[in-house]
Amino acid sequence: MIEWSRVEVIKQIIKHLGGSFCPYKIIPGKPVSVTSEMTFADIVKDYIDQLSNIPSAKATHTLTKLASDNQLLGWKNDLEHAYQNHMVSRREADFKYSNLDNVLQTLGNKRPSNPADLAALTFDYLNEIRDKIHDSNTTDWKQYWNVDKHGRPENPRPEDTCGDNLLSDLKLKLQQYDIEAQPEGTYVNDKRSDIRVSYSWFNVPIEIKKVVIEISGHLSTHN
Repeated sequence: MIEWSRVEVIKQIIKHLGGSFCPYKIIPGKPVSVTSEMTFADIVKDYIDQLSNIPSAKATHTLTKLASDNQLLGWKNDLEHAYQNHMVSRREADFKYSNLDNVLQTLGNKRPSNPADLAALTFDYLNEIRDKIHDSNTTDWKQYWNVDKHGRPENPRPEDTCGDNLLSDLKLKLQQYDIEAQPEGTYVNDKRSDIRVSYSWFNVPIEIKKVVIEISGHLSTHN
């Protein structure tokens, strides 16, 4: 509660002072007379730095909102830079070393114990799905192509359809580890991903892009 109140107080100071006093630049070699405006601008900058060093979800949300506040356009670059520094601090604060059981679980090709394990496992299965579509003698590739009456590929299916089919295959691979794969995840700054793979307290966003390549008259599609 104390930290929440601190973040709220800092936010109000930045909003009220930042809307009236903008950042300034000092030109090397040119005499400078310190003004009250510069003093207040330094105060705003100091509070932005303080906010970036608070590794909490409340601080993350506050920095995001301040950076999109039209009354603080002069501070937008400082706030976005502070947000990047803040996320580094927050990752370091949230980082936990895996215990022995988690390490042995991961080495045994079982459930992931951290975000890096989850990302690596997901990437391996995506490659496995890709190789099966591309190299096997099955017709899995038809999930991604419209075909003519003879079963020959005519043109690639829409990106959303391809994404849904990929998600279905990925779900089957991951469910044995109790890992969830869901369509569309939401992240900071209202950013979204096409697929959200999650386990325990961590998750991995996946963005799907369809690329159609024509080589010597032959079409291929890659997700």
